[in-house]
Amino acid sequence: MISVEQDTIYRNVDTFCERIVESARDKGAEIVRDNLHFCLHGAASRWWTFEVPDVDKRTIKRDHSEILDEWTERLKLRFRPRMATTVRENSELSFTVVDVKAGVSIKRRAWVL
Repeated sequence: MISVEQDTIYRNVDTFCERIVESARDKGAEIVRDNLHFCLHGAASRWWTFEVPDVDKRTIKRDHSEILDEWTERLKLRFRPRMATTVRENSELSFTVVDVKAGVSIKRRAWVL
């Protein structure tokens, strides 16, 4: 999650979907559903605009579930990292003596990763 001025940019689809569910419960699913596509930026905006077929968009926009299952499940399907990618990235994580000597904070390193 990154904050830019007043905006929050989510880099993790699960966190973003949790926020969608919270907002739907707090503000009402209909309001969130009807405005969610305006919250998409970058790759997510391109996905919504160019990749999602019109028939799927209509289905998503007609989702009357309290937690917007159509939105959250499709976002997770598209943006959740593949297991092989996740395993590879986790196996490459390291914090070494070189990092300590360079003054790298383990807290900051963990946040960046």
